[in-house]
Amino acid sequence: LKSNPAIFTTATTTFTTSSANLIIQIYGGNRTVDFSNSISMDASRSYDPDIEDDDDNIAVGGARFIYRWACISSICTSLDLNLVQWNSSRLQFPPEYFTP
Repeated sequence: LKSNPAIFTTATTTFTTSSANLIIQIYGGNRTVDFSNSISMDASRSYDPDIEDDDDNIAVGGARFIYRWACISSICTSLDLNLVQWNSSRLQFPPEYFTP
């Protein structure tokens, strides 16, 4: 077959793809709260516009994300960091967690 060009041919194609930036939405931050209240921040509405769900809509919700929150303030050394779930889409601090 290779000897007959009417039957055999080869072609090369190059595909270039790009990905969109993640859309990060964090609710509950940038506010002042009394230390006796719980504090929560929720990133579950963040999404990757390149991933679609089963209905061909943009997937929203965190099933495809791995969440890693971190405490980077000097106050972190005095806190019991085991009381907080740091790998969830929702970060919640119990009441009086930041008691002075």
